[in-house]
Amino acid sequence: MYRLILWLVIIGSAHASELALSSPSTISQQVQSLRGSSFQTMMNILDNIDATDELGRSFLHYATIFGNVQLVKFLLKYQNNTDFKDKDGKTPFDHALQRAQDDNNLQQMLIVSHLLEHRNGINTEDERGWTPLLWAMLSGNITRIEELLKGDAEMVNGTIDIAITLQDERIWQLFWQYRRREITNGLNYYIGQIHSQRTSTERKKDIGTFVEFMLTLGDDEWIKSLLTNSRKSSVSAYALDMVLFSQDQHIWQIFCDLVQHNDLVNLNIGQQLRLLIENKFWHTKTRRQTRDDFIKFVITNRDEITASDKQMLLLQAIISRRTSLVQFLIDSGADIEASYDAEKLLPVAAKIGARNLVEILFANNIDVEQTGKDGRTALAIASYFGHDNIVSLLLDKKANIDALDKQKKTAFMLAAYRGRVSTVKLLYDRGATIDSESGSKALAFAALGGHYTMVELLLEYGLNITDKTLDYARLSGNQQLVQLLENHVTPPSQ
Repeated sequence: MYRLILWLVIIGSAHASELALSSPSTISQQVQSLRGSSFQTMMNILDNIDATDELGRSFLHYATIFGNVQLVKFLLKYQNNTDFKDKDGKTPFDHALQRAQDDNNLQQMLIVSHLLEHRNGINTEDERGWTPLLWAMLSGNITRIEELLKGDAEMVNGTIDIAITLQDERIWQLFWQYRRREITNGLNYYIGQIHSQRTSTERKKDIGTFVEFMLTLGDDEWIKSLLTNSRKSSVSAYALDMVLFSQDQHIWQIFCDLVQHNDLVNLNIGQQLRLLIENKFWHTKTRRQTRDDFIKFVITNRDEITASDKQMLLLQAIISRRTSLVQFLIDSGADIEASYDAEKLLPVAAKIGARNLVEILFANNIDVEQTGKDGRTALAIASYFGHDNIVSLLLDKKANIDALDKQKKTAFMLAAYRGRVSTVKLLYDRGATIDSESGSKALAFAALGGHYTMVELLLEYGLNITDKTLDYARLSGNQQLVQLLENHVTPPSQ
């Protein structure tokens, strides 16, 4: 009996010595051969699970190096100490982490998640403070993420930030399924993270993505929380923007109910309206009616819309040619004589050639002599841009045809400078004053613009050519025009 025991001890020692001195190829080849193997096949290595080769590497080392997630998970079930080092001083975790970081290898990220959890539990943090959940998110393995969320993995600092960066809707769906209350209650904190860690451009992009995903999930509780949050104004701004561009009428109705019942008491509606019209989509036709309906709804149901807010909206509505909205804002008390950002309404409407809007403004008794930033009347601006139908309407409303802007230019001079032949004819026929001084200026301006046909017309009106006229013609680079003027001053010999 004694001899039998001694024999077993000797055999066992020899076997252990053999395992410790296995060639590098032996263990690595076995691991490579186990890729995609069944559970039963992997069971065959349990007898040698602690073996190492000449490099000091174990089955777990090689399973990690080769990215065999299935084998790593199997070995972790049967090994307690997974932090033993090879002769290079690296643990399996070290190998996985290096490959995950250097090669951006998704399989290695998943392995890091499993090894980290095995080290000290589901919420173990590595040297960077990253948990198994964060590594699983980076790997994009939805099954692993759900497994961790079911196992009470904590959403530590950076979880939402990474989720926003990844822009994977599947991850958000899981968060909403398993961490709904945590996300809702932590909205301010998570948005605060984005604000503290991002540049202005990145913050706008990330918050927009965040809000878009949350609205996509379509939960009433979340939508209300998102829309009523006011700690970070940009959150509400993006939420509002998403609501207005949403095709989901249910989301729109939730928002309208909140407005109507004053549940958005902390939301600066005026500020949100300004943010809305600053959006690049404001002037597009897509969903325009929805945005206009929103403005009408807010003005009807909220008291805090200021006179300045209405004036800003009215100016932008005119620029965008939104006839219905313009009329609504005027009916709601917007002051058509007030200015916003030094701009007046009639000159703006004249500039864009919107006769229907000019008519609406006149129907509400606007002052025909309103001037813009440069002191130009609506008539001068319409003449400059050649909007003859508006020029005629303004003259019918008794606009001063000879009014001077800050540079002492009349509507006739501006039309001549721009080469607006039909407009000049209209102003001439309607009685524009063309004396020697104003006529000479108009001709000089036409020459500066290089407008041959315009100069011909003005010469027919008997306007005088001066040295400045010839100088301006030469500056224009139009040699035919220069020749025309020189011939007119000194007719060619017969």
